[in-house]
Amino acid sequence: RAKSIFLASMSHELRTPLNAVIGFSQMLKKEPDLSSKQKEMLDIINRSGEHLLNLVNNVLDIAKIESGHVPLEIAPMDLYQLLQEMKSLMYARAQERGLDFAVEQSPSLPRYISVDGGKLRQVLVNLIGNAIKYTISGAVILRVMVVESENASPGQVRLYFEVEDTGPGIREEDRDRIFFPFVQLGERSPSEEGTGLGLAICKQYADLMGGTIRVSSELGKGSVFHFEISASVLPSKAMTVEPHRDRVIGRVDGETSYRLLIAEDQPENRLLLRKLLEPLGFELREAANGQEAVTIFEQWRPDLIWMDIRMPVMDGLEVTRRIKATEAGAHTKIIAVTAHALEEERIEIMAAGCDDFIRKPYRDADIHDALTRNLGIRFVYEENASSSAEMMPLNAENLADLPAELMQELEQAL
Repeated sequence: RAKSIFLASMSHELRTPLNAVIGFSQMLKKEPDLSSKQKEMLDIINRSGEHLLNLVNNVLDIAKIESGHVPLEIAPMDLYQLLQEMKSLMYARAQERGLDFAVEQSPSLPRYISVDGGKLRQVLVNLIGNAIKYTISGAVILRVMVVESENASPGQVRLYFEVEDTGPGIREEDRDRIFFPFVQLGERSPSEEGTGLGLAICKQYADLMGGTIRVSSELGKGSVFHFEISASVLPSKAMTVEPHRDRVIGRVDGETSYRLLIAEDQPENRLLLRKLLEPLGFELREAANGQEAVTIFEQWRPDLIWMDIRMPVMDGLEVTRRIKATEAGAHTKIIAVTAHALEEERIEIMAAGCDDFIRKPYRDADIHDALTRNLGIRFVYEENASSSAEMMPLNAENLADLPAELMQELEQAL
């Protein structure tokens, strides 16, 4: 219990400053007059912040796994999109190290499946990231295919994932040991990042999804990590495609005035939210503690409150209970914006009366999506504003109208 309390507390303390580091660096990256050198430095700040957040999450994941508090979250997902994401994300990492990276997928692979996409993504990121980290030269390959299963029920498939590298290989006596927490192998420089938790998390998540990670290896030639999981195949109409979104530049209903209260004790986090929301024409007020939030609510009656949970004088849970107990408060949306990361903390926060929950560090899109969910606000995106012609859907009919020469060039490029 002491360890759980310590981890939850430390996670909160680390996430709070990370929210400002990641938030402001992302905001600065969107400034139009940045030099290439400034963009490069901001990218480094952002990547370092994301990496630190990933380390915090890994430690928390291990704690949750050990306590048995990690549920499966089955939901529809686009498997092709996940593989494309792996390709673009990991190709850049591999190129930095002078390696090739490829994704090979079977033609029979279903596109839309029902599975715990978050855990599958983390397993793949960890396995591919490890392969790239330990490989000095050559290539890393991700292969995905459907395997035959006699016990598969109708609509179910067995998916096989394999990550192959041309690294130094793993000795036979180490092949079980690498899946234990905090174990790291190989001759790496002290500057190499990592906690030795990645493979331990992969093993636990694969087990949870009904699979088992195994490794085969030959010293001096490389290693192959592979696992299988079951998934339900979904028809394409079951998936809603999220549109690609660029920078928000305004609101569709720009004339409607909304009052938003930011209740947050950290000045830099109040400033971050203000910088995100002010250009969109909202009326904003700020509270630096819970008692101030209650007073401003009673006098000003905001439409929505961004509620930090850990605040002086009165915490966010008590503020939420008091506001929701009033007649006016029943019509006020309260969104918890908090560094609390454990599932039991989220349950307690929602039980206090919050309408929504955002975990720090958040991204711009998390804030905009919450406003859409809770107030029905729709936004104008930069790409929509700058495009004078309607985007044409890419399908067989439109491609058939292209000149033969251009079609040939496209085919050759593919």
